[in-house]
Amino acid sequence: DDDDDDDDDDEASRVYKKCNGKKFSFKAADGLIRLDCRGKDACNSVVFECTEDPSLCSVTCKDGEPACNSLTVTPGIAVSCSSEKSCNSVEGVKSEAALAMEKAAQAKTKANSATLMEAKAAGMTETAHEAKRTAQLNALQEESIAVQADLVEAAAKVALVEATNLADKADRATAATKEGTEVAAKATEAAEAANKVEAAMIKAAEAATNASDKADMALKQAKQVAAEAAEKAAKAAIAEAKAEEVAEEAAEKAQEAKEDAMDEAEKNVFLVACYGTDKYPKCNGKKFSFKAADGLIRLDCRGKDACNSVVFECTEDPSLCSVTCKDGEPACNSLTVTPGIAVSCSSEKSCNSVKLTKSVVLGDPALAAYQEAAVAGQPKGHSGSVFSHIGLGP
Repeated sequence: DDDDDDDDDDEASRVYKKCNGKKFSFKAADGLIRLDCRGKDACNSVVFECTEDPSLCSVTCKDGEPACNSLTVTPGIAVSCSSEKSCNSVEGVKSEAALAMEKAAQAKTKANSATLMEAKAAGMTETAHEAKRTAQLNALQEESIAVQADLVEAAAKVALVEATNLADKADRATAATKEGTEVAAKATEAAEAANKVEAAMIKAAEAATNASDKADMALKQAKQVAAEAAEKAAKAAIAEAKAEEVAEEAAEKAQEAKEDAMDEAEKNVFLVACYGTDKYPKCNGKKFSFKAADGLIRLDCRGKDACNSVVFECTEDPSLCSVTCKDGEPACNSLTVTPGIAVSCSSEKSCNSVKLTKSVVLGDPALAAYQEAAVAGQPKGHSGSVFSHIGLGP
């Protein structure tokens, strides 16, 4: 029998040795994987990779100070440390809540970019409309010049006809007065004068014709510019509509990312329940202190005087802590918190004498998820941990 026991011990030591200096790599097809490190330096200088889907992998470090030393994991792998000293130099860890917050920030950046594009499109549309109005005004001016040129041309033609008639009369007078030298000379002078007038009228008619042609060309160009401006205005309007559509889609994605981030954060909330029930009694006269390593903490006070003369401290990172006061007038009375902790009051009378905070809000929509969440075992349930304060002193 003793020999059999020695064989069992040898078999256990061969199967569950330390993993110092090893590297493990797994694919998504391998399924759920957990690296279980127990005892001092159980996992020293270890690399643990799950690059395809880090959410399928996890690490547990316990029963050693440290149990995990110089551990490198793929970002997104959950690492659970039984105490602060059980993990030393763990690299690559990033919580699901932090990843969700990053996605929300990226969505917000895209929404801001879409808003900027919308503003630029609106500016382009206004510029195109102004160009269109200018082109239309120029077209009206050119059309007026063309009309005036046509009038000048018509007047020149009338003058040309009159000059031609005058020249004909002079020629006839010259023929009729050939016998008289003096009369002939005068007729000749009259004919020459008439011919000069005719030549001048012809030049005037040619000038009027040229002016009319130029006016027609200017009018044609003005109409072309107006058409191009109208086309640009139409394109700008289409671009503006697309920018509005992109902005709406980005805003929806940002809201979805924000809701996902709130859901992820709610999963990791550590709840201090003060309800005045047998399982979760009131917290009167108690003092709670938490560190940043404790994660998200919420003091949940429900019912009249659920939290009376309570001190709630989160000195390292107050943004990780919050307080909910509801279903009592007051539910929180003489409550002292670390400055920066968010305190949500369901009504003005639900909070009385809340000290050392600048973040008291009434019905804050951003805290609605926290206000409506219930404790595990209570209506609606709660996926985080619940802190039992029964038997604690003040």
